[in-house]
Amino acid sequence: MKYFRFFSAFLFAFLLASCDEAPGPVSLSGRPPVLSNFQYSPQAANLAGLPVSQIEGENVRIPLALQITVTDADNTGIEAVSYGIYAPGQSVTPLLKGSLTGNAGQYAATANLLIAKGAVGEYTIRIQAIDRDGLVSNMAFGSFTYAAVGSPPVLASVEMPATIKRPVAGQAANKVVIVATASDPDGLSNIERVVLRTQSGAELLLLDDGQKTGLSGDETAGDGKFTLIIQVGSNNALGVNIFDFQAFDRTGLTSNVVRKSIEVVN
Repeated sequence: MKYFRFFSAFLFAFLLASCDEAPGPVSLSGRPPVLSNFQYSPQAANLAGLPVSQIEGENVRIPLALQITVTDADNTGIEAVSYGIYAPGQSVTPLLKGSLTGNAGQYAATANLLIAKGAVGEYTIRIQAIDRDGLVSNMAFGSFTYAAVGSPPVLASVEMPATIKRPVAGQAANKVVIVATASDPDGLSNIERVVLRTQSGAELLLLDDGQKTGLSGDETAGDGKFTLIIQVGSNNALGVNIFDFQAFDRTGLTSNVVRKSIEVVN
């Protein structure tokens, strides 16, 4: 009987200890905020469909309505909800950034995206929140597509000399400056490239980068005059060289072809 009483007392004490060690409610402290239900509008736009009020010279302004749900499990309070919009192919520096405002878990903002008419492509939207403890939420993503499929670029003219003298051995090469003037109804920034194509099919880029002392020799950036410098040395063959020039826009449309020739003479 004494043994039974001792065992009963031991079992009771063990159960009490077990009850003291049983898990209680899960602590919500230290939990970062959570983003969900990200909505935005529009998801795409085309230059041809924009109202006149959104066209500002060579640029277009596109208002993006952003809305998202922010949940703060530990109720420490939301310090900020921020957005960033990144240009096509960019992921480091946002083209536009700002804050969403709201309460009761619903945050919203209108992001006024100002881009060049021809800056077509897919833009990335990122949203993230931080609470008053400095904890950072998950990141919400979206994409906005801007298109300007309209008319093709126009190659107005190509300026280059008709002849170039071949230097004798030991002399420095002679330089040929080639300037092609191009435009695009959807904006100059919609021109992706202007090329010189040789009869063998090789292509050389003409640039509108303003690097006067660089490889291109271009005088002024962004003026629609695409420049290339080629050199003729003593080892170049005499005779006529035929080049085709053409411009390409970001939507794949191509300009007219301008054919020019230059003769290397003694």
